[in-house]
Amino acid sequence: MLRGARYAGKGIPDASTALLVVEISDTTLLFDTTIKASLYAAAGVPEYWVLNIPDRTLIVHREPIVSTAARFGVRYGNVRDMLPGTKIAPLCASEALFDPADLLPPLTPAR
Repeated sequence: MLRGARYAGKGIPDASTALLVVEISDTTLLFDTTIKASLYAAAGVPEYWVLNIPDRTLIVHREPIVSTAARFGVRYGNVRDMLPGTKIAPLCASEALFDPADLLPPLTPAR
């Protein structure tokens, strides 16, 4: 989701225009929840969601705060795992409730 009524399509939007970034993560989960999370927080992205495919959860990052321990000097102060069956709405669209199960791919039967 980008700031503004409508993105004009001129050039590539940068992080300062993002209201929500959603990442789908499978093999890069550690990188996505540490390095990328710090990078997005430092860029001022207010909310970052990571769809954790292996654990079938949605990791919601909110409230960027300064942290000398973080890679880019900023991290999210509120991070929580949302399990399937719970509801979450983006800060920028509080009426748009999601169940993490709706975002996850279907389970495939074990062989």
